[in-house]
Amino acid sequence: MFNTKKKLSLLFIIFITVFTFTSILFKNQNKKEIKKETVKQFNNASLSLDRIRQTATSNGITQWDLEAKSAKLFEDQNRVEFLKVSIVFFLKNKKKIFLTANKGLLNTQSNNMSVSGKVILKYQKHKLLTESLQYDHKKHIIYNKNSLVKVFSDIINITGNSINMDLDTNKTIISGNVIGIISENSIL
Repeated sequence: MFNTKKKLSLLFIIFITVFTFTSILFKNQNKKEIKKETVKQFNNASLSLDRIRQTATSNGITQWDLEAKSAKLFEDQNRVEFLKVSIVFFLKNKKKIFLTANKGLLNTQSNNMSVSGKVILKYQKHKLLTESLQYDHKKHIIYNKNSLVKVFSDIINITGNSINMDLDTNKTIISGNVIGIISENSIL
């Protein structure tokens, strides 16, 4: 009887050991598979990622949130290239500007950005369409110096060759061959 108890105890200990070892092995294998899918290294990028999110802050205040379908980090050039990028800029008045574009480029030293390809910027009821925009992180401005911009809403329709949006003062300047229509229903 004593030998049977020892044998059962020994079998139980072996079973627990095998179960624990198998569980650890399975968890590590799943982690490796996830890393293989989400982290890739190709072209001369230091690192490539699928689905990325980044937040930039200045003096403890969130400046912007960025999400992208994919990203390539070029560490030696201090830049990250994004595909299918979406950015939310936070304003001092607690409102937000939403921006989407096909491509984006972030300078990792300065946090300055440029976006291109079907750029859409939305602010409250207004929408801006263009092919490229730049963002200066230190000045907290969005600008475009030489690409057609169209700004419209229910009450306005304005086109111009450049735009400068100060996100701190909430002031926007459109310049260069400006054409605008203001609806008669608008209140100025």
